[in-house]
Amino acid sequence: MPVMLEAAVIFSEKIKTRLRMVLPSDEMHELAKRHIPTGTEIDTQVGGLANALGQASLAIASSGTVTMECAWFRVPTVVLYKTSPLTYSLGRMFLKVPYLAMPNLLAGEELFPEFLQSEANADNLAKASLRLLRDKAERTRILDGLSLVAAKLGKSGAATRAAQAVLRTLD
Repeated sequence: MPVMLEAAVIFSEKIKTRLRMVLPSDEMHELAKRHIPTGTEIDTQVGGLANALGQASLAIASSGTVTMECAWFRVPTVVLYKTSPLTYSLGRMFLKVPYLAMPNLLAGEELFPEFLQSEANADNLAKASLRLLRDKAERTRILDGLSLVAAKLGKSGAATRAAQAVLRTLD
């Protein structure tokens, strides 16, 4: 989280707007509050991601299921992934995928900029975030791509359809 917070501080200084950090736990929330510089326009909260994404113009997120939530809400997102050098090296040996973010994999192209390991630094994240906010053509390209990703996933209600299929086999 420190790199995301650093990026948020840089970003907020450039665009002079209030930002919101949605955190998964009380512990991370307390940590973030202690590290936000006084006078910085960054609010923090635990949970409530869907509500936050429903209002967001942009997100910075770690690679994982949250990127699919960002895609679902059609929020252009900057993705980062940092792990130990050993884990990263092992992953690169065994995983042969062009992207880590699931929306990028589903799209077959980089919709969400990805920054891995040493590239996942505050300056890169802030620069990419500013670009996604300011570059209208890039935002349009991403939003169009996210529509295609959503279409690939199919309509909602998969759990209900699965339950109905199970019930039909039991009859």
